[in-house]
Amino acid sequence: MTNEQKREQILNLEKPYYSIYEAAAVLGVHERTIRNHIRAGDLKAGKAGRQWRIAKADLIAFAAPQN
Repeated sequence: MTNEQKREQILNLEKPYYSIYEAAAVLGVHERTIRNHIRAGDLKAGKAGRQWRIAKADLIAFAAPQN
């Protein structure tokens, strides 16, 4: 799946926030990969109780190609 297809898939989603598992499914990577990117500061996320939540805008920014 190309970066543009990933971006379009994310834009078509209706939820404003995603769990680590949902973000991993959307991006086609393992949950551990998402956690590593959060820990490294590459992907913005916040905790709601004990669970991480990723805003849709942050997921789009992360999936966009880096120039």
